[in-house]
Amino acid sequence: FKKILSNAKKALFVADNCGEIVFDKILCREIKRFNPDVELILVVRGEPILSDATREDAEKLRFEEVVDGILDTGTFAVGLDLDNIPEDLQKNLREADIIICKGMANYEVFSELNYKPIAYLLRTKCTAVARSMGLKTGINALKIYF
Repeated sequence: FKKILSNAKKALFVADNCGEIVFDKILCREIKRFNPDVELILVVRGEPILSDATREDAEKLRFEEVVDGILDTGTFAVGLDLDNIPEDLQKNLREADIIICKGMANYEVFSELNYKPIAYLLRTKCTAVARSMGLKTGINALKIYF
């Protein structure tokens, strides 16, 4: 993970819950400290759904202080609505040297796509997801796919 991140020119950080986004800002700050040259883009939901983080949440927390840009998914879908991804997000997903995804909903969407390398930060809350990742249920995990 460190090697990929240290060589990355562009990284996308796909946020999950609005309550966690406070800690995500700290993590984004550390990523930029580790690799000051990386273009770090935060991705949030296009509209409020459940407890997912939105552009409004990111702006209230002044994420622009630690990331180089903020993109949104364009919709209120849990995860990504693959039929309605904004062009700028599609372009950045293709160009990213690494994608860091938070949460199970993002795992369920991105694991079906071919973006690599990709790092998942999540809690394995259900057996199906845990099994698909080769992990135990009920643990916090960082799993990287190359």
